[in-house]
Amino acid sequence: MSGEPVGVSPASPPTHVPLPAEGPRRTVVLLLIVLTALIFVGLFAVLYYRWSGAEEPSSIIVVTPTAAFEGADITVEGTTLAKPYKVTIPSGNGRALPFYVEHGIYTVTLSRDGKTIYTYSNLALQRNRSLQIPLERIEHILPLPSTVNAGTSGRG
Repeated sequence: MSGEPVGVSPASPPTHVPLPAEGPRRTVVLLLIVLTALIFVGLFAVLYYRWSGAEEPSSIIVVTPTAAFEGADITVEGTTLAKPYKVTIPSGNGRALPFYVEHGIYTVTLSRDGKTIYTYSNLALQRNRSLQIPLERIEHILPLPSTVNAGTSGRG
C-alpha cells in the first residue's frame, strides 16, 4: 500500500467538469441586492419624513350616549378641524364615542332627522385634556315617542 487513492490511476489526468459562467449571474444577484437595499432605505426615509411632520391630536372629546339617542347624529365642529366630525350613534351600543382633536374651541351638536336636539357651544379644550359629555343629562328634552306608532307596531 503506497498511499495512493483507491480507484485513481496516476496515468489518467483528472477530469474536470466545467461550471457555468459565474460572473454574469453574480453581478445580477449583487445588483438586485443593492437595489432592494436602496428601495428599503428610500421607503424608510419617506415613512420617517411623514412621521416627523405629523402631529397627533392632543385632546379628546368623549360623548357617552344612552339608548334613547340611538340613530341621532353627533357633529363636532372647531377651528382646528378641516371638516366637521360627524357620527351616527349606533343601536345597541352603550359605549362612549371619542373624538380626538387639537386644543381649541369646539361646538358639539346633537341632531336627529335634520333637527337639532341640543348644542354644546364654545367648549374650550386645553392641550392634553379630555372633555366628557354624558348625554343622559339631556335625555329629558327628547320628544316622547308618538302613541300612534306605538299602537300600530303590534299589528301584523
